[in-house]
Amino acid sequence: MLELRKQALDVVAGYPVTPPQAFTYQLAFNLIPFIDAFEADGYTREEWKMVHELRKMLHDPGLRVTGTAVRVPTLVCHAVSCNIETAGKVTAAEAREALRRAPGGLVVDEVESLRFPQPIEVAGGNLTHVGRIREDFSIENGLNLWLVSDNVRKGAAQNAVQIAQAIVERGDLDRWRAGMAASTVTR
Repeated sequence: MLELRKQALDVVAGYPVTPPQAFTYQLAFNLIPFIDAFEADGYTREEWKMVHELRKMLHDPGLRVTGTAVRVPTLVCHAVSCNIETAGKVTAAEAREALRRAPGGLVVDEVESLRFPQPIEVAGGNLTHVGRIREDFSIENGLNLWLVSDNVRKGAAQNAVQIAQAIVERGDLDRWRAGMAASTVTR
């Protein structure tokens, strides 16, 4: 955060940008199309982490998902451009309505007034904002979504607590324990 702030001040003041120290490239007014070290397959550790976390959270070890991690110069917030394929047809309107009812989220998807999730508006909150909801014409039963959340406030710890609360509220604790025991055996 300090490096980004210093570089931004340099750019705005018209000074030469302070050379990067924490990162390989200048952060201010730039996008860096990788995060973490590269693996032999061309993906980074951060990208594989996203894949594994999604598979684990959704209890689907065969989930076909990919991503490109990009370092974006914001002080807080992570954003994801998400392309998903559902088992059956889901329209953008149906997805919007389902997401409006989902706990922990806020739909901000107003084409007429050009309101969509942006880090500057999401920072400091606990909700995951979703917008730019539209059908993906490149795959059957596909949807495109744009999600933004404050990574400092809404991170792995809060997600774990919320998942645990949902398991208890649904009365699925025994099923969860059985699943965890089975996954421990297969590791």
